[in-house]
Amino acid sequence: MQNRPCFPEKLQLSLSVVTPVYQNEEHIEGFIRSLRIDVLAFFRKSELIVVEDGSTDRTKEILKRLNLEIPFRLISRSEKRGYARAMKEGLELAENELIFFTDSDAEQNPEDFWKLYGTIDSSDMVIGYKAGRRPFYRKIASRINNLILNLLFGTKFRDMNCGFRLIRKEILDEILGEIKALPVAPSAELTIRASKSGFRIREIAVRHNYRKSVVFSLIRMPGLILRHIRDIRKFRSELSRTYGRGLRAAHIMKSFRAVWQIRFLRNPVPLALWVDLTTRCQGRCFTCGIPEGKPADMPVSQAGRLIRESFRLGCARIQFTGGDPLLHPEADSIVTKAKLRGLHVTMAVRETHVRRHLNTLKKADLVLLAFDGRKEHHDAQKGAGSFDSLMEAFRLFKARGIRFQTTTCLTKINLSSLPFIIQTAREHGFKTTFQTLYYPLGGKGSDEKKNGRHPLKEYLLSPGEHRSAGKYLLELKKKTRVIASSRGYIQRVFLDWPDQSRMFLDTASDESLKCWAGRLFCNVNAEGVVMPCGEYRDYSRPEDFLSFFHAGFARAFRAAGEGRCRACLKSCFVEINSVFSLKTDALWNWLNLLG
Repeated sequence: MQNRPCFPEKLQLSLSVVTPVYQNEEHIEGFIRSLRIDVLAFFRKSELIVVEDGSTDRTKEILKRLNLEIPFRLISRSEKRGYARAMKEGLELAENELIFFTDSDAEQNPEDFWKLYGTIDSSDMVIGYKAGRRPFYRKIASRINNLILNLLFGTKFRDMNCGFRLIRKEILDEILGEIKALPVAPSAELTIRASKSGFRIREIAVRHNYRKSVVFSLIRMPGLILRHIRDIRKFRSELSRTYGRGLRAAHIMKSFRAVWQIRFLRNPVPLALWVDLTTRCQGRCFTCGIPEGKPADMPVSQAGRLIRESFRLGCARIQFTGGDPLLHPEADSIVTKAKLRGLHVTMAVRETHVRRHLNTLKKADLVLLAFDGRKEHHDAQKGAGSFDSLMEAFRLFKARGIRFQTTTCLTKINLSSLPFIIQTAREHGFKTTFQTLYYPLGGKGSDEKKNGRHPLKEYLLSPGEHRSAGKYLLELKKKTRVIASSRGYIQRVFLDWPDQSRMFLDTASDESLKCWAGRLFCNVNAEGVVMPCGEYRDYSRPEDFLSFFHAGFARAFRAAGEGRCRACLKSCFVEINSVFSLKTDALWNWLNLLG
């Protein structure tokens, strides 16, 4: 019992032990007793789930007798349904934070559990690989199987089908329902799906005790191999559809298909999502009240669920925002999950944390930063010292090949910085967008605006300054490729908008430009609430909508409905509405930006 630990008190983490059993009268009693003594006894809260799969020897009788002495949950079947179903049924019943799944044939020693437990803090799943495996033919078969699976699925595991592993419950919450493709090797399927979903997986050597298998034999091997090959082909085809990398053409086709569905079939599709991963932000932007709110992070398990469920409904693009999404403790894992689904990923971040998160930002298709002009102008609007951090971020992105874009909020403070912004964009090779100073309700100063007083009125450009800035940008758009804003957007927002102190209009000045919020895109806040758009608090409160945490994303998206406003000033919404309304200049601009 050399691996058994010595703890001064019982462990606070909760543990579920799951083991499938079939035709195991020789070893099952000793195995159950060992689990109880060597593993379960060390946890303050634990459970043992035994799934007996229609054994015809004395296994049922032994388990029933043991259950009178040792409390455990026994599920016994009258007929054999197969290892994969028994495994999945047991895992579905597990309720605790950690799940220890182990075969019951005593090929591994229960006390080797502690080898897995020792590395779970830095992992989401720890798999034991069998050291000194016997007999020879099973060793060769295992190596060939792992080699083929690694080559086909782009993984690097030594024994991905080993039935001895410690798993965090969030893995099972996200992917257990999908386990059905490889009935001959369900543990391998669990490993591959977890890897493709971005979970951290580690392998640890464990001792192997040879036991004659009652499931596999040399006589049955050819038939099992043929069935396994067929299942692998189907599984690979499924994953290529589910996790395939999003290409430019595929993204375009998915977008047009969604537009066709909503325009002609009236079937809403969440093609694009804005997701607030966190409300935390260390920035001090003079227009924003987010840092003054209550900190909240979207749980990583719920973020994974959102990605999975929205993808199934047709999502092609997701923008992570907040707050600063880089302050979410699991930002890298969440971005990985989105990329593995083939989504186009954008991250709107503050420059402050860029250096520490370059690997995460490298995974994104586009990084968005605020750039408000020369040092004195940018620091006045974004906080002291932010300009220097921003310039460093530009240099780092350029050196690392990270694609990025900036947004400038034009005010009386920084209007004279326009030429500097354009020149900086040319020097560093990025594109930039421009927006007017809008101030939605619900943040700092909202009471003043409700009473008819714009809280930032002193910084708002005059109507003449708005028009002059718009004409200047339209001229620059003809001469330079660094302006990401479309000509139609510049015209509508800077030249045609009737009142720059109003972010929303109840009637549209251009009936051909529709708002598609709640029909082709939506916002999800850190608490899972699904709203038509992120600025919707001007018209409603988050509590008026559903959280996908409880309702599921499909139901929450349908319940969000359409937005009540008919036009807004926010640059990203004007641009995406123009694309979905099939405005020629916006479509052409979007296609150029997508490349």
